[in-house]
Amino acid sequence: MFLLSRLPERHSQILVRQPQARLRASQARTRFNSARIATLAPLNPEEKQFGSLPIDAGKGPPSKRNSEGNSGYETMPKQSQVEPVADEIIPMNYTNSSLTTSRSGADVSKLLYDAGPPLPPSDSPNFQKILDQKLSICNFICNFYNPDVDVEAKKVKSSILEDIVNCLSATGMITNVDEQDLAKLVKMCQNNIVRRLPILDARTIFSNDIPPIEEPAWPHLNYVYQILRRIFQNFGYLNVFNNDFVISLLPILQSPDSNERSALGGFITTYMKGKPACNTVLLPHLKRNLEEHCVNHSPPFIVGPILNLYLQIFQTGTMSNILLADAFQQTLRVLSDYHLSHFERQLKNLVEFFTDESMSFAAMFVKTLILKWPKSCAEKEASFIRMMTETIPKMSSRELSPLIHRIFSIYAECSCSHATKVAEAALQIWANLQMEPIIQEHGRKIVPLMYGPVSLALKEHWSKPVRESAATALRMMSKISPRAVQDLNTANSSNSGNESRFAPTAHDDLKKWANIARTAARRDHEVNLGKKLADITMLYNGQQKQFMQTHSGGSQRAMSMRQQNFYGARF
Repeated sequence: MFLLSRLPERHSQILVRQPQARLRASQARTRFNSARIATLAPLNPEEKQFGSLPIDAGKGPPSKRNSEGNSGYETMPKQSQVEPVADEIIPMNYTNSSLTTSRSGADVSKLLYDAGPPLPPSDSPNFQKILDQKLSICNFICNFYNPDVDVEAKKVKSSILEDIVNCLSATGMITNVDEQDLAKLVKMCQNNIVRRLPILDARTIFSNDIPPIEEPAWPHLNYVYQILRRIFQNFGYLNVFNNDFVISLLPILQSPDSNERSALGGFITTYMKGKPACNTVLLPHLKRNLEEHCVNHSPPFIVGPILNLYLQIFQTGTMSNILLADAFQQTLRVLSDYHLSHFERQLKNLVEFFTDESMSFAAMFVKTLILKWPKSCAEKEASFIRMMTETIPKMSSRELSPLIHRIFSIYAECSCSHATKVAEAALQIWANLQMEPIIQEHGRKIVPLMYGPVSLALKEHWSKPVRESAATALRMMSKISPRAVQDLNTANSSNSGNESRFAPTAHDDLKKWANIARTAARRDHEVNLGKKLADITMLYNGQQKQFMQTHSGGSQRAMSMRQQNFYGARF
């Protein structure tokens, strides 16, 4: 999502996106204004000459447009005269042009009357009539995606929902309400919760770190979830609380608003605890929703709540081993998700449960991590390292021994990564008490693999915390295998004139860029793979030539071997 600067007379560091040609100016302004937050004011309120730029950047402020409808801005300060200021990370609303259409005022006027008096006691003769009137308004779904529509209806409905919450919270009040009226309240809640979710622009969630997104209707939904939770806590036996009711709520777990996902996930968890028999009914629906996400690459919001519900179901201990294995296999598929960091905590909790159940699950998980190891996303690579470090101690020695070389080769490569998160996560294994027995048992294989990269990280890494972690790792190596460290140190000293790993990194880095180009070509057929690989090769050769001219004492044989390995990759 391209945010706009809120600072007067200052340009944003983020691009101003031109609206699509088919989007009318009025619709663009409506979508922009609906995403505004009232508390966002310029940092310098005394300067109000320009204010924030409108979303339809092709048109200037009304005061600056000429009578002929000139579409350009008036003269503004040049970029060189002002200091670019980046926008802060703020919650943002999301809109959909199909949901911003205005409705006829005649339909709204029929329901738009005073909220009336508060709900009387349940034994009052007017209670039934007043409750039905209030429910008729609460069942009216206001259009929060257009701030100019249903303005009065939103205020009246908020007042009524708050009145109902206060009524149900009063001591002894809820126990006197008739079950038929409670069923009407539950149906009202379902009517407000089950809705069509807007489709997010792909640019909003292109990053692996998704910004917080607010549901515009949350002021009403917050009351709705409170009503639903209070009724279920006291009247969970009502016929309206059945499996079909809960199944109808599952798609709303895809809501981008974390508040709504938390409220809905908490209610479903409470329902499952109160009615354990529903677990076998809900599990296939949860699996289908997760499968649809993996196949369609939909937004990642639904994954975390489903993994939490998986954990709740499996912790009951009523599932067979076949169902457990099948669910675990499906869970492993989400490791390929680009937005893994969005649900990493829920995934780690579920994996911890499975790996505690059986060593075979631990081995399966580590092997899957190796096969799906990310190459271009440092955030995801750091997550993989942390999960691998936590799972390896749970593997049996028989299954771990064949994987030692592959696992610690990954650790060695990541130890000298330029990404601080990756390097620190890889070096933390030397301070991990659970990893210490494994390192001591396989020290003869591990120390030679990791000594070189860790030494280079200690000498040349740009991050001070990484260098400190590397020093700790070398001290641990000296304690575990002092003879091997002494031999490696001697060999390393004799080759001190050789090229540094951090100086000529063009080969490794550009080889990764070649992998990225192949991936892009597989996903987008318009990408010219041959041209991209040729550009990468030319850039690599140019950097290698420059490096060899600068370091004339370098090894020509090492360079030729690197070129051979690079060209040996199948384009």
